[in-house]
Amino acid sequence: MKRMTSALLALAIAAAPAASLAQEEASGDGVGLGGRIEVSGAGYAVTFPEDWVHIRPTQGDAEVILDEVSRVAPGLAPTIEAALAGGLAFSVLAYGVSTDGFVENCNILDRIADGRSIDQVAAGEVTNLEGLGEFIDSGPDLTFIEIPIDRIARIDVGLRLPDTDLESTSYIIVDADWIHTMSCTGDARPTDAWASIVETFELLPLEG
Repeated sequence: MKRMTSALLALAIAAAPAASLAQEEASGDGVGLGGRIEVSGAGYAVTFPEDWVHIRPTQGDAEVILDEVSRVAPGLAPTIEAALAGGLAFSVLAYGVSTDGFVENCNILDRIADGRSIDQVAAGEVTNLEGLGEFIDSGPDLTFIEIPIDRIARIDVGLRLPDTDLESTSYIIVDADWIHTMSCTGDARPTDAWASIVETFELLPLEG
């Protein structure tokens, strides 16, 4: 049951509405607006659209992060607080806010690969999602795609939750040491916005 709950949280953490972005600069205390960020401990960098808020949960104190989110993106703090308290060690939380206030997001979760291939990891993720049962409206549909750095897995799923229906796409990248899963969720699946984010993925030399 723990794995099922974790999968649902990873996909549905964007279900809460939020206000639009404030016209302020982020201070850098684990919170930023758009641009390229490096997750050097897990060996990669990724770039987000300019109007997206990105949060590095391990880059600062949780209270400082929540205060900064409240300043930069009013109304988003409750969603971030739920994510920080959810028990998953997200490396990155990133949110875009539409004109009607609905949040779409792409969260990145990094795990040790332990020698598993992309095919093995993707098959396991599909099985895990199928375990969500009543919450699944469509899918999960697995395909493999090419991005500049490698062949990766893409899993599309429609979620049926008590208060809303969501569309989600997970992108899975497996390198020699890490599994990087970017789970993107919103009230509609954009034609290219999420794919354009994952295509910016760069693998970096690991620290140490």
